[in-house]
Amino acid sequence: MDAFYHGLMRPFLDLADLLLLVAAGLYLGQQSRGHLLKRSMWLFGALFVFLFLAYAADLTGPAWVSYLMTLLLGLLIAGNVALPGIPGTLLIIACGGMLGGSFETPDASQAVSVVGILGSLAGIAVLLYYPMLLAEWMQKREWQRIAVRILGSWMAASTLLTLAFIVQTSPTP
Repeated sequence: MDAFYHGLMRPFLDLADLLLLVAAGLYLGQQSRGHLLKRSMWLFGALFVFLFLAYAADLTGPAWVSYLMTLLLGLLIAGNVALPGIPGTLLIIACGGMLGGSFETPDASQAVSVVGILGSLAGIAVLLYYPMLLAEWMQKREWQRIAVRILGSWMAASTLLTLAFIVQTSPTP
């Protein structure tokens, strides 16, 4: 069960994944019902594929790319902009790919664990669907839609500050 709990807690403890999941959930929650279900399935499909690729090929993506995607999603939420059709779907697939590609085992010598992947999927589902349902529920009144947009602007601002900190503390070549 250690692998399951590690997978379950990984999205909550990794800032890049936490911000990206909340931003993706808020962005998906702003979409119409038809796009919401379709795009969330695309996200989970890409997530599942990239989780297994990260395990099998030891692929991991840099965290700053996740932060840039979170910044983009935060700006889209704040501007109440829904990307139409293929660009919006590709953005969500890229988010799923970044989330799946950032998965790491707790120990480099540890064997591939399907239980760890299932735990990670459970944690990701919680962090994605709660903000998505909150944003979808808050589309009834104008002040609620504004509150979701404010949350999106806070996501963008916190991500921008995190990126500035990464740039400031990174060693110069």
